[in-house]
Amino acid sequence: GGGSAGRCPSWCQLAGGTRGGQGASPRAGISSLPLTLQAAGGWAHTGWCSPTGILLPRAGDAVWAWALAIHGGPSLSSQPVPAALVGMVSKGPVTMFLCLLLGAFTRGTSPQQAFRVEPDNITVLEGAVAVLQCEVDNPSGVIQWVKDGLLLGPDTNIPGFPRYSMTGDPSKGEHHLRIVGSRLADDGDYECQAGRSKDSPGIVSHTALLSVLVPPKIPVFKEYEANSTVTWVAGVEYRVTCSVGDAKPAAEIFFSKGGSPLSEVSHEVHSGSSEKLSSTEAVLRVIPQSLDNRKRLVCAATNEAVSAPVVAGFTMNIL
Repeated sequence: GGGSAGRCPSWCQLAGGTRGGQGASPRAGISSLPLTLQAAGGWAHTGWCSPTGILLPRAGDAVWAWALAIHGGPSLSSQPVPAALVGMVSKGPVTMFLCLLLGAFTRGTSPQQAFRVEPDNITVLEGAVAVLQCEVDNPSGVIQWVKDGLLLGPDTNIPGFPRYSMTGDPSKGEHHLRIVGSRLADDGDYECQAGRSKDSPGIVSHTALLSVLVPPKIPVFKEYEANSTVTWVAGVEYRVTCSVGDAKPAAEIFFSKGGSPLSEVSHEVHSGSSEKLSSTEAVLRVIPQSLDNRKRLVCAATNEAVSAPVVAGFTMNIL
């Protein structure tokens, strides 16, 4: 219906309110919200929206939207109304239709929880500290981490995982997972989740992979003893087997003689002592010469977990 300044229509009176200027509410006891219907050309209509229709007072008055008609309760937050809706304000069914649309656009009784920062895949060395990031806006549910499908719980110090803790400022939505002394057992998939609450559905972050790198062990010779002197006959072919166990990723093995690399090497990778570890075995076939006397033959192992190779070797005594 229509109205003039200072007069309140019947539906407003039933709500117990009075119509006023900018910022006035039809009913102080209900959390109603102002809305502006702005046209693309720059002109605007403002008015009141109720369960029964819209009243357009003078320009500059506030528009208060009630979602009672379609949601069973008042709106608690506001969204801009698209310009396409302007001009639909009139009496009758079209008025009611617009009022219902206004209620729909102002739906959402409280801010929804959402991730501001989700965890990324990270790689750490065995024994190092790992931190998986998680920040949540408008948190309302219980926040906890999930490791390989196992809920770790909401406590700061996580029961059963003495090296795990949640760090950061919870008042800022920070709930990072910190792992000290990283081990191969920590290698796996992690998710941050905020549980369902009365105000918001539950949310789960994307999955982040924590990869723990394990350095190669000291190489071991099968046929000879490391740091010994091995006597060979010049011109005769010898076999040297070097193995490196339990590395992640699998170790790469190289041979050298007197500092010069050797290429006649074959490699095999086998399962290590646990599921995620690998062992590497390399076989060198070498024909020593008299000039190799007193030179050192070295087996070197490396992977992403070390900055310098792990080595073992022996001295050649050539006859």
